[in-house]
Amino acid sequence: ITDIVLPQMDGITLLRHVRNQNPDVPVIVVTGYGSMGTAVDALKLGAQDYILKPFEDQERLLNSVWTAVAQYRLMIRNRALQEQLKESEETFRALFNNDNDAIFLHGLSTEGEIGRTTETNDIACKRLGYGRDELLGMSLLDLTAPEMSAETSRMMKNLLTWDSIVFETFLVTKTGGRVPVEISATVFTLRGS
Repeated sequence: ITDIVLPQMDGITLLRHVRNQNPDVPVIVVTGYGSMGTAVDALKLGAQDYILKPFEDQERLLNSVWTAVAQYRLMIRNRALQEQLKESEETFRALFNNDNDAIFLHGLSTEGEIGRTTETNDIACKRLGYGRDELLGMSLLDLTAPEMSAETSRMMKNLLTWDSIVFETFLVTKTGGRVPVEISATVFTLRGS
């Protein structure tokens, strides 16, 4: 809480300084000499509230302070949750990209049709010779050896019934080479679908 009139500087200058140091700290500006222009300046700079003295409505001042405190606590809690989410994503990325198995995530329609790859790991790119962007535009059937496509498609449709399958097939590298693979596929819900 700051007044507009201060011994060393005015409240608007202090508000600018606080915003530069910590933009998330709520600031309430109070004054007995305020003008509409000063109020607008303070609010544009991010002041939580602008209250005129004398405090004829003390409840407004208290509500303003409690609202500022509540919003600051919520911001701190959200920041902590964002940090936890970031750490979780970093852990996932490290595990996902450092696995020795090629991993592909892709959709499966309600009819058992295989969708395009939505995520893949570094080892998949390395073993098949494709860049990540290239693999993200392909489905498992695009990578499967032509003579194995029908069997691969049939096996993937079984996922609708079994939720998890393991089978062997051949994938084709970018240069046309064949790689024997064991596919272990599992159905799970990601991002609600």
